[in-house]
Amino acid sequence: MSKPVLTEIGSVHVATLHDALQRASKIAPTKGAAWDRAQGIHLTFGEGFIEVRSTNTEMTYFQRVDAEVAVMGTYRMPSTILPSFVASMPMVKDTDRCRFLIDEASPSKVTVQYGKSKLKASVKLIVGSYPEFGPIKLEGMTPAQELASSVEAVTWACDDSGKLAGVLINGEDLIALDGKVAARINCEVSTEAPIVALLSPLVPLLKLGTNIHIKGVENKLVIALDDTTQITTTLILEPFPDIIDRMRAIELPDSFQVNRQRLIDGLSRLTTFIKSSDRLPVCELRISQDLCEVGLTSDSGEVQDACVITDQTMSQDKTFKFNPNRLIQALESFKSSTVTIRYTPELPTRKPVHIANPSGEYEVWVIPMADTAS
Repeated sequence: MSKPVLTEIGSVHVATLHDALQRASKIAPTKGAAWDRAQGIHLTFGEGFIEVRSTNTEMTYFQRVDAEVAVMGTYRMPSTILPSFVASMPMVKDTDRCRFLIDEASPSKVTVQYGKSKLKASVKLIVGSYPEFGPIKLEGMTPAQELASSVEAVTWACDDSGKLAGVLINGEDLIALDGKVAARINCEVSTEAPIVALLSPLVPLLKLGTNIHIKGVENKLVIALDDTTQITTTLILEPFPDIIDRMRAIELPDSFQVNRQRLIDGLSRLTTFIKSSDRLPVCELRISQDLCEVGLTSDSGEVQDACVITDQTMSQDKTFKFNPNRLIQALESFKSSTVTIRYTPELPTRKPVHIANPSGEYEVWVIPMADTAS
């Protein structure tokens, strides 16, 4: 059998390609209808560049990287193979390059090679149509670098699906809620009108942005991470509930301050007694003079812990019931060492418990599962 005659399509620095593929793979679909329509990572070889694309039909990823290109063309390769194979290549020198080559006699495959070494793989191309999308011009886009550092604080509070799966951007705040919790953080990102965007899956990519700009285009939010990289995500067009103002209007006269990590540690100890089959675990949080106690009873036994509280305003002892995992999630979303917790002593009540950092720039509301008598 004669050896294949390989023609080089182009080459790119290994580290540059690795970063682009890892980011693109976060958007590439893994199953379902999106997999059928848009599986893989799409590479366009142009004059002096390679464009890397991926989409799960709700979101898109686009990045242009500098490259040496000999033959212009487009190729779609498996997102389950290409990023991992390139990641396995040595990245010792800035001059290390990944080469793409094709055999004219076998155009259904592309050879991906580390330099001119023996490390190479013949990758079968994906055939079929692919959704068309490309970069939006930066003109008219709004600077939004603050989005990168703020959005992670609230996305934990988003619902898994539906109109509450998005984050509200209203020019002053980012707001997320799921009907049982709500989170708000100051973030002055201007938009023509308040928008609700699906942002939770994009947090890892947003954190990499160095010059973030945004723009609403029809039913999409376009996010430029820098001059060469853009992602888009779906805008949720259903009305977003006006919950925050109503939450703020609720009188919560009792309060205390607590070391955030100490309370997280106490709640985490309770979770060791939760079985995997317990779909809705319940813990008690008991507030008394200078003390916050947590406890949980399950088939595995009972566990309790307590932490000291300060700056307390209390009219009477109070006990709440929470899902400990949800309360841990809320507390872990803060960065401050202490938080102030406010609540109402009324019984019975389903009024929310309010948690805020010292500056008040970030705040969370958590609705108790139930109240018990003090």
